[in-house]
Amino acid sequence: MSDELHLRFTGFSLSATALVRNKKGEVLVLRSPNPNRGWELPGGALEESESITDGLIRETLEETGIRIEVTNLVALLCNTEASRYIFLFLGERVSGKPTISVESEEVKWIPEASLLETLQRPKIKDRARLCLEFKGSPRHIVFQNKPYEILEDRFLGSGGKEESK
Repeated sequence: MSDELHLRFTGFSLSATALVRNKKGEVLVLRSPNPNRGWELPGGALEESESITDGLIRETLEETGIRIEVTNLVALLCNTEASRYIFLFLGERVSGKPTISVESEEVKWIPEASLLETLQRPKIKDRARLCLEFKGSPRHIVFQNKPYEILEDRFLGSGGKEESK
């Protein structure tokens, strides 16, 4: 990405996650040590004074052993209950091999066609679906967790409508 995004919100936490592909078109997934989370996309909370993309690169490397390049912003997700903003990106593998960590019990590349059936949690499937269907216009999505429900979904920078590539 040419422009780094630096944001600080008082009272909001920031995190980033990505659908990462390799040259074969496979997608990177990790299985959390928390049995309630199952398989998910890499990412996590940003550290103070860290850019969004730098935080995502760091989190992905820590969780999976894979260094990535962040390529596209897919969506800005707002969790109303947790006062959390999640930046959803596409990314590409630069180097590294899948490696487990304290944040992952298993890390692997899977065929893109099996991604949605691999992910168990509805909100993680929705994030993956957004990435798979991305056509160039980022979205702003407001959601709640309990019960999981999307409250608002609109495209950014195009009058709320998707622009075609």
